[in-house]
Amino acid sequence: MGQIGFLCAPVLTADVKLNQDEHLASLDIQDIYTKIPVSKAIDITLKRLDESKKLDNLPFTKTDIKELLILALKNSYFQFNDKFYKQNTGLPMGNTLSSTLADIYMDEYQKQYLHEVNIPNKIWRYIDDILIITKMNKPRLDKYVYDLNKIRGTIQFTSEFEQIDQINYLDTMLTKTIINNETILKIRWFRKGTATDRDFRNNSRQ
Repeated sequence: MGQIGFLCAPVLTADVKLNQDEHLASLDIQDIYTKIPVSKAIDITLKRLDESKKLDNLPFTKTDIKELLILALKNSYFQFNDKFYKQNTGLPMGNTLSSTLADIYMDEYQKQYLHEVNIPNKIWRYIDDILIITKMNKPRLDKYVYDLNKIRGTIQFTSEFEQIDQINYLDTMLTKTIINNETILKIRWFRKGTATDRDFRNNSRQ
């Protein structure tokens, strides 16, 4: 396996070179969809649309787009046991727009708050999963995450630090490998363990 593609980062390839004092670590956002304020996500999306000029030749205004987004995001509901439920906070889970707006919101968040790790070719993000190459050791990374979680807002991070030069990220295992006196990444598929001792009824919709 030679590379991994992401929505909002350069492609991570196996020819990424690391310095000897650099480590692999990952940041994960807890319950991202319920933690992102809808109004803020919409405002950032409208700002990005305005900057892109993509609305210039369309018969829609920013107000039109805003009203459509509010309608789509604040009127999602689901049914369970003949009762209807509506999510009260955050981007609605299961809504087709939520992953896109979460990605846009986190791109803005990354630029605004993740200064210490937001380095080109040293950070890769797929929505709420972030991989970083950093010179921080584990205690310093733990302190960094602790400080991030004190930032005003609802976004909360957990972290994972490399173990024996390896770290799991998404569906891959990344390993620091020395070849010709250079430290590079070896990328392999990683299969998470699953329980196989459970049976489902034939009428189950899970």
